[in-house]
Amino acid sequence: MENCDRPAIHALLQKLVDRNPEVQRAAAGELRLLAKRNADNRVCIAEAGAIPRLVELLSSTDPRTQEHAVTALLNLSINEANKGSIVNSGAIPDIVDVLRIGSMEGRENAAATLFSLSVIDENKVKIGAAGAIPALIDLLCQGTPRGKKDAATAIFNLAIYQGNKVRAVRAGIVAPLMRFLKDAGGGMVDEALAILAILASHQEGNTT
Repeated sequence: MENCDRPAIHALLQKLVDRNPEVQRAAAGELRLLAKRNADNRVCIAEAGAIPRLVELLSSTDPRTQEHAVTALLNLSINEANKGSIVNSGAIPDIVDVLRIGSMEGRENAAATLFSLSVIDENKVKIGAAGAIPALIDLLCQGTPRGKKDAATAIFNLAIYQGNKVRAVRAGIVAPLMRFLKDAGGGMVDEALAILAILASHQEGNTT
């Protein structure tokens, strides 16, 4: 791993468990940037044991620390092996909590993280069972343009699993999708059509 600074990463891991919230926040922010920078860093950070510590910080009362932690996990999840480590660390319910009650940036990056993890089929089931879909629909309705697209992409991917189609319809997905179709200037027509098409392959979606 020639492109990774192991001593620096280990030093940041120690700071993640520091009692000073500002030290934790800064360390999570540094790891977020390192994980974004290159593939070697994503491997080194995971091998150093960062994932469980970042998952713990998803419950931080500091919104910025929470944002850094969820975004670091998003960047780490680009690596396929890390997807499994993140899920095995029990991250999904905590990511859903950030999606539900975090800052807008935290919510957007939580949605993007859930999309990344949902590439693995068994994770589609776990994410749906953790209550992600109503929270994604909230972001779809209330988010920034980027947040709406992140939410739509995650919902589309989750709805490939039949059980999540039912969850989405029961959580009220159809009404906002129809609003998007009527608002051609809103930039969400393609996303709405894609989600409606995948929902239409389930009977409950057809009868709503």
